[in-house]
This record gives sequence, C-alpha cells and structure tokens, in this order.
Amino acid sequence: MRVGYPLLAMLPLLIVFSCGGGSGGDGPVPEPADPSSNLIASFEPKEPNPVALDINADQDAASGNLVTMMIQVTEVDDVFAGGFDLLYDPAYAEFVGHGPGSLLESGGDKPVYLVDPFPAGTLTVGVSRSSGGAGGADANGTVPLIRLTFRAKQAGTSKFQLRNHHLANAQSPPAPITGLTWHGGTLVAN
Repeated sequence: MRVGYPLLAMLPLLIVFSCGGGSGGDGPVPEPADPSSNLIASFEPKEPNPVALDINADQDAASGNLVTMMIQVTEVDDVFAGGFDLLYDPAYAEFVGHGPGSLLESGGDKPVYLVDPFPAGTLTVGVSRSSGGAGGADANGTVPLIRLTFRAKQAGTSKFQLRNHHLANAQSPPAPITGLTWHGGTLVAN
C-alpha cells in the first residue's frame, strides 16, 4: 500500500500538466479584435498651400489607422523655440507618440521636445533648441517643427485645432515672433 501512495499524491499534478494548465489543451484564448485596426485614416490640412508666416498641420505619413502629421513652419526666420496646444476629440483619436522635425535640428542642434498628452483631447507641445549659442533657425520654404502620430479609434472625422501657440526668436531674452497664422486640420477615418 505504501508504494501506491506517492503515485496517488502526484496524480493531481499529472492531470494539470497533461491538460495544458486548465485551458483545454488548445493554447491561450485569443483576445477580441480591435475594431479600430480595420480603419484607414488620413489627415487633411486646413491650409494645404501655406504661405510665408503660416504654421500648419499636414499629413506626413499614414498606415492603416495610424497617421503622422507634421506641424510645419513656412518662411519664418530666427526660430529658437515654440509651443502650442493641439485640441482633438479623444473619442476619435488617440495620441501615440512624437518625432523630431527638421527646423530646429539645423546646424546639428539637438532640440528639447516636451509633449504632454494629458488630459485626453489636449496635447501640449513645447520645443526649443538646446543651446542659446546655436542661435535661431530659418525656415526657408515649409519645414517641419515636430511630428505627431495618432491612432484613429473609430470611423468619422475629428477636427484638430492649434491653440495657445507661439514661436520665439533667439534674442536674449527670446521674444515672440509676430504676424504668424496657425492652421489645424481634420483626421478622417473610414
């Protein structure tokens, strides 16, 4: 009788391991599909043909439900720093991340980017050249200041508006650059 006891004590372990841990032996249960993954998204600028002193949002890239937009500066000299709030409907879009532009990177500078996605529906952005000795950068033509990536969450359209915006020059102390016009756009998802 003593010989059978250890085998009986291990029987529950043998059953658990042979059944795959209680999942029926079929592997993990798949998670439900994300309905937004079937969307095709794009971004339409409010001002598709920017002119001198325009700051506008425009599409940089799109893939499925992801859209990367650029905030661009057109024909503005001596840009050292900038900031703005980007307002959008969080029911339609979700902020995913940001990437560098090319305006403030000129001359080999490594700008500082601060992007705060809270509260949902308001993206607060600040960007500055890292060194006062770098001076300001000139936007000859239309040049990206920053890139922002969003995921479309459902079909429809969502306005993207730029508020509380400014660009500053490289004076000491930096002074606001005046005469600028700021343009947002619309996220479209089908």
